[in-house]
Amino acid sequence: MKFFIKLMICVLSLTIIPPLAANELSEGANPERTFIRDPFTPSVLMYEQAGTVANIDADAFGFRPASDDVDIKIPKMRLRGFVTPEGAQEQLALLEITGSGVFMVREGDEINIDPRQPANAIRISEISRLSITIETGTLGRIRVLR
Repeated sequence: MKFFIKLMICVLSLTIIPPLAANELSEGANPERTFIRDPFTPSVLMYEQAGTVANIDADAFGFRPASDDVDIKIPKMRLRGFVTPEGAQEQLALLEITGSGVFMVREGDEINIDPRQPANAIRISEISRLSITIETGTLGRIRVLR
C-alpha cells in the first residue's frame, strides 16, 4: 500500500510540476506583460473585418455624427465637476444627465442617451474647465455570429 501511494505521488509530481515550471520560465523570459482583452467588447480588428466583408469603411461602425435635419432629443445636461488626475494629460469631467445620473467622462467617450433608442448617442468632443462640448449622432452596429 505504501508503495502504491509513493508511486501515485511520483506520477502526479511528474505530470503537474513540469508544466508549472515551464509557465514560470516563460514568464521570466518575457518581462513584458501581455494585455488581456475583454472578450465581450468588439475590437478594432472586428470592425475592420466587418467593414471589409460589407465593402464599407471600418469607421462606419463607430460613432457617426448626425446631420442637421435629424432630430435627436437631448436631455438636459450639466457640468458638475472637473478633474485632472496627477501626472495624467487627460481631463475628466463629471457630467450630470437629467434622469440618468452623474457620469465621469473624458474626451472621445461615446454615451447612449436614451435606452429606448440605443443607436442615438453623444460623443464628448472637448472638455474645458468651464464647459463640455458634445456631438450628437448614432452608433453603428456590429454583429458577430459563430
